[in-house]
Amino acid sequence: MPKPVAPRQAAVPVRDESPILREWMRLQLETVTRRADLITERDVRQQSQRFLGALPSRPDDPRQPPRS
Repeated sequence: MPKPVAPRQAAVPVRDESPILREWMRLQLETVTRRADLITERDVRQQSQRFLGALPSRPDDPRQPPRS
């Protein structure tokens, strides 16, 4: 019987997220649909940082805990 195969997660090689965050913030803040009355720039940055931090890095990244 073949071994079950774990579902693949998207691996995003994010070594230094600051250039990605800077560009993403610029794009988010320039959009015409942005509602500054609903979310501040600070909150957008915090949420964006959390999102980038939650993305898996390369599967062979030694800094990541082993997957179970």
